[in-house]
Amino acid sequence: MKANGSITTVYTFSAIAIFILLIACINFMNLSTARSIQRAREVGMRKVLGAFRQQLVGQFLGESILLGLLSMIIAVALVELLLPWFNGFMNLDIAFDYLSRPAVVLVLVALALLVGSIAGSYPAFYLSAFQPATVLRGELTRGRAGVNFRKALVVVQFAISIALLIATGVIFAQMNYAANKDLGFDRDHVVLMEGAPASGFGDNYDSLKQQLLQTAGVTSVTAANLLPGDQNTNSNGIRAEANEMRSMPFLNVDFDFFETFNISFLAGRSFSRERGTDMYNEPTEANPRATGSFILNKLAASQLGWTPDDAIGKWMEVGDDEQFEGSTRGPIIGVIDDIHFSSLHEAVIPVFYRALPYLNSLYETPEYRDAAVKVPNFRKMAIKINTSNVDQTLADIAETWKLNLPDVPMQMSFLDERFEALYQNEKLQGQLFTLFAALAIFIACLGLYGLASFTTEQRTKEIGIRKVMGGSVRDIVTLLSRDFGYLVLIANLLAWPLAWYLMEKWLESFAYRIDMSLFTFVLAGLLALLIAMLTVGGLAAKAAWSKPSLALRYE
Repeated sequence: MKANGSITTVYTFSAIAIFILLIACINFMNLSTARSIQRAREVGMRKVLGAFRQQLVGQFLGESILLGLLSMIIAVALVELLLPWFNGFMNLDIAFDYLSRPAVVLVLVALALLVGSIAGSYPAFYLSAFQPATVLRGELTRGRAGVNFRKALVVVQFAISIALLIATGVIFAQMNYAANKDLGFDRDHVVLMEGAPASGFGDNYDSLKQQLLQTAGVTSVTAANLLPGDQNTNSNGIRAEANEMRSMPFLNVDFDFFETFNISFLAGRSFSRERGTDMYNEPTEANPRATGSFILNKLAASQLGWTPDDAIGKWMEVGDDEQFEGSTRGPIIGVIDDIHFSSLHEAVIPVFYRALPYLNSLYETPEYRDAAVKVPNFRKMAIKINTSNVDQTLADIAETWKLNLPDVPMQMSFLDERFEALYQNEKLQGQLFTLFAALAIFIACLGLYGLASFTTEQRTKEIGIRKVMGGSVRDIVTLLSRDFGYLVLIANLLAWPLAWYLMEKWLESFAYRIDMSLFTFVLAGLLALLIAMLTVGGLAAKAAWSKPSLALRYE
């Protein structure tokens, strides 16, 4: 069984796919309407020969829908080629069976029809509206409304692309923050081992621990019911000095737990084997009032109304039911700083720690009265190693494990890798956002290149006259590039608030997060502007360097 995915991720990348399709549709609209003058006489002749506008609309829509269907065939082929790479990248096992699932084919065909209709709708109605008399007299001019509409489409294209660039920057900034944030404990060179689900480390945990401590390269060994990276959903009813009963999460730990993870104490001390009262004892029918000591984190002390120093020496009691008919009571001997036990998605929670023996005897139910049945209090082990010879140390640990627990499969991992895995989904999102942002920019620039080519072609004679009148190449490049630069700047004004809103929602899933930096927004905007200027500037420079005589002979 694998961990569930996130439906939010599915929605997010579905929206990105729609946006990229929208950019492609905008390109088609832009280029079709920009080059409409080349089909104006065709429209005029068809109308003179008796064609109705509905027929012309059907013709142009049919052309775009046919392009959509051909594109779908190419897209399916590309999907089949890229799917193995995508499955490996995302650790998935997706396969499309088109023959046994006709619904998939119907959805793909419907999508092609929809995209073709959307892309071809404006050009179809725009071209079919030409008046035959005006067209055939050669008096067709490009209306101001049509130019403004094309500019608006360019703005939308780049607004989407810039928003994706900003999202990519924010995701990587949050992942860098998560990777470098001080979690309150040492996660480097800590090896994690897990015992059997029911029997844990068997009956010889203490022997196993001593053997591991004698292994060269091992500096500390401890165990607990949960280790950093796990989600703590355990809780017990407690009451403490001058406090009402409440529920609070707990951890069962072995001695050396805090030392192994180098967790700092704000007040008091750690558990000690030399102090018999530090061991937590479970209440029984024979002894319903058991004793034990406790360690709190800073947040737990605060919720009980104490500073770390004030908490030391106060009593606390853990009950096995709401009436506390059986309970364990004892002093608070230490307060540690708050640690990020789980991922940064989750807020730090109040926790109390108790040191238990590895095995615990069950007497509480009738079937266990006559025989002490022992169950592990913890099944997870943490081994701190040094860096002198990691490979040999790991091999020695594995050998010790096999000698003591030959029937228990060895599950070994590193704590730092475990925490990296907590954000694997976000890292993959960041990489896919980078890919999709690059794709969106590329498609937007293709459309911009085509539109700029057409604009430059329309102004060929103007360019020749300006050069004859003494205009420099730089002046002409600036003239032709300026209008498109303004459009990208306007796109930034639309993209920034949209990206801020969407990424603010994404960051809300983290209890500990970055504040979005203005630098990320400015950098994305400048990058989009630079790419657009390079796209248009190359065409403008080529036109500016051409000979004026060629330009003046144009047409």
